[in-house]
Amino acid sequence: MSLETTYAYSHTDSKKERALYVLEQQDSLVLPSISDAERILDFANSYNSHLTEDAHDLSPILWWFPNIAGGRASISLRLPFTLLSQRLHYQRGAYFAKRDQSERPGDWSVDTLVTRRTLLFHPDWGYAEWWRKDRKYGVWFAPRISATPPALTNFVDIRDTSDPLNIHLGNSRLKDTYRYNLHIAVRKQQRDKQIYQSLDFKYQYTQNALAMSMLYDEQTGVRTYKPYNVNGNWTAQVGYGLKAPLDKPCRLMLAFIPELTYTKSVDLTGTHGLLERSKVGTTKMEQFIELKYKLGKHLLTLSSENTWQHVNIYSRQKQQPSANQQNNSFSVADYKTSLSAQLKLPWKIELTTDLNLYNRRGYSDTALNTSEWVWNGRISRSFLNGQLLMMLDGFDLLGQLSNISRAINAHGRTETWTNTQPRYVLLHAVWRWNHSPRKK
Repeated sequence: MSLETTYAYSHTDSKKERALYVLEQQDSLVLPSISDAERILDFANSYNSHLTEDAHDLSPILWWFPNIAGGRASISLRLPFTLLSQRLHYQRGAYFAKRDQSERPGDWSVDTLVTRRTLLFHPDWGYAEWWRKDRKYGVWFAPRISATPPALTNFVDIRDTSDPLNIHLGNSRLKDTYRYNLHIAVRKQQRDKQIYQSLDFKYQYTQNALAMSMLYDEQTGVRTYKPYNVNGNWTAQVGYGLKAPLDKPCRLMLAFIPELTYTKSVDLTGTHGLLERSKVGTTKMEQFIELKYKLGKHLLTLSSENTWQHVNIYSRQKQQPSANQQNNSFSVADYKTSLSAQLKLPWKIELTTDLNLYNRRGYSDTALNTSEWVWNGRISRSFLNGQLLMMLDGFDLLGQLSNISRAINAHGRTETWTNTQPRYVLLHAVWRWNHSPRKK
């Protein structure tokens, strides 16, 4: 058994200034001078901030390697503490009004000093591992805690109306966010037969999660945002993994990994001046299966990745599914089937190619329910005893891949975003240069 202790100190000093101008008050035909610009400055939404942070990190680490139950255990317990001192000098309106003699600070003016000292406890690297002496069975146990303090700017009592349709407020009652993680795994391996199995369980609970509440005014269309702490967010996952040969020479290998995940997400939203807790439960099933066949120097692979998600949007009054199940629960599925090959051809030519079929089903927008064939390929050859490598890549040769991706977040919303151009042909030239010194 051994005990180690480390200490670290860090200091952060940052300044920010935002000068927001009411541009619609300018004369579009005349370029304003500096004095004119100051007179149209939006004092209520211009600010200056100076943040300093001092962090003292103390990390005791305990190492222990006992013999337990006919096996060997490795135990590492890391208990880091962070003493965080923060100081924020925040000026909103007042700082800029002092620079402009024609303006005086009004009710929108803020000149405040926020200080905060907090002790964070986050043992994020503790684990315990046990293996039988023959290394055929093993158990992994890893509890972890991580702490995150809220940004000091969220503590300032402000009303940001720089975007009239999206108003942001502060909250001086925020607490530190703690995430509790637990990972338990059981391992079984037969190295002589190349058989590996694992069973994993993961759990995460978030205490005082930081939520940006949104209050919508149906009459004016204005959204008001304010940070709050909410509880009830958690995720549980169980998964199994298998890798094993299907023949004695171990030319045909099977990999099978199914996972089941359930996520409960809690947020704040509301209308008519009343904030309510919105709850979303998401069940996600993932399955990966792969067959690899090695024939001499060639390798063929057939794989399938399947994802199914079921989303339940619960009623705000009680944690039960809403009566209108058709509008508050839905399921989507994504499937990917791939066939790839790595071939050694004559004249030192290597060919790598893969053909993929992407299927999406269950989305409310029929334009998202697509089937796309994607074919990629690479031809490479080395020259000059391997010093020069030439490669020709072709991506999405069939031109069916869309540059829009789809996903479902924790609150059941479908998000889309655009990536770069998907289809291309690219020629690589790689030169490997090694030079050894004459003397050691």
